[in-house]
Amino acid sequence: MIKETIFSVPVYMCSESDFGKKKDNKNREIESSYKNSYTYKKFGIKPEVKIEKDFWKYDKIIGWIEFYLNGQTLKADLWFVKAKNIRIDLRKKKFEYSGKIADVSMTHRKTNIEIKEDIKAFCSNCQNGIYLRKLKRRFIDTSEFYRILKYLDLKEMIADLTIKQYAPI
Repeated sequence: MIKETIFSVPVYMCSESDFGKKKDNKNREIESSYKNSYTYKKFGIKPEVKIEKDFWKYDKIIGWIEFYLNGQTLKADLWFVKAKNIRIDLRKKKFEYSGKIADVSMTHRKTNIEIKEDIKAFCSNCQNGIYLRKLKRRFIDTSEFYRILKYLDLKEMIADLTIKQYAPI
């Protein structure tokens, strides 16, 4: 049986608004350090400070949750950054497979709406650290995922994938 990812949801160190606040604080810190310098006070010359462009959506991802089908059970795995401390200036990242998180939904006896509710409850529980402590206080970005989820016919998709999984090669 081939394990095929159906969809993935990104995990960030914090929400976009929290990231903006942290970035502003960091920039204010840099600014206050040069405002106390002699060259700035005497001549108004700002030292050259390399403030790299930071994009929350792409730079601050620290993992992702992959949803896949095993038979008719929807399951989730986690890929997470390999780092002792996850801070705002984390640059070089290596991701490692962290294993299965949980069975999300036993789909064979459920409706589309019930499967979608299971997925939403799972994502909420992940963010609260119920399945894994390392996900607690992390931001699981489900906004785009939920936008497309409402248009998906999960029952039909699961039926098609189940047939595909067990089809002879």
